[in-house]
Amino acid sequence: MAIATLTTDWSRHDFYVAALKGEILKRNPAAAIIDVSHQIPAFQLQGAAYVMRSAFHHFPEKSVHVIGVDSEPTPKKPVVAVSYQGHFFVAVDNGVMGLICDSQPDAVVTVDYEDQGNGFSALVPFAKAAAALTLGEPIESIGTPKPSVNHMPMLLPVLDASFIIGNVIYIDTFGNIITNITCQEFDRVAKGRRYEILIQSNRYKVKAISSTYNAVEDGEFVALFNSAGHLEVAQNKGRIASILNLDMGSSVRINFFNQ
Repeated sequence: MAIATLTTDWSRHDFYVAALKGEILKRNPAAAIIDVSHQIPAFQLQGAAYVMRSAFHHFPEKSVHVIGVDSEPTPKKPVVAVSYQGHFFVAVDNGVMGLICDSQPDAVVTVDYEDQGNGFSALVPFAKAAAALTLGEPIESIGTPKPSVNHMPMLLPVLDASFIIGNVIYIDTFGNIITNITCQEFDRVAKGRRYEILIQSNRYKVKAISSTYNAVEDGEFVALFNSAGHLEVAQNKGRIASILNLDMGSSVRINFFNQ
């Protein structure tokens, strides 16, 4: 089965998602189109990359993943198709693919587009590229080879011998905050020491990392490493992002103690 997934910041209030699905199906009626998320905050490439990195490897190889976040192409940020780890990706080359790929992609091509002057110039090239790839056409046949994808500065945690300072890179449906602190980075600094997790300020603290949300009582804050390996902080049966007025980029600090 030919699979195309969609991840966008278009929400469902407008016609954009439906239009893209329709344009893909006109070109490949047999394509199975799967919605990953249409609730990525507008222009939030770090959040889009987190969602896609967490999701794509669950799909069969040769799936095509369309990423419509900050999706208006320009001459400096064209539409690209990318082959990486057995999957295909279609996006505007705005840095999101540089955040998704840990290594050099197997292939990158630029896909021709016309400026429609209507803010939706990505529609046709996205659909054409996705349909062609789901039909099994070689990636080299749908565009012009490009040496690499564009990169943007990644929001990385600050690691010190006695602390880690990270940031919120995504807020999920339940109001849980996902940070850019990974389990590997935590273990590298922690070395078995006692610690406390400060959420935005010294006032709100979590002093243990749990394995489940219900490890604490309803309404209490809980920290865990989620299935993507990122530190997540939540309120059991609540919405920590709303209660503490947290947003993308809000800080989370872990202090480590020698005694």
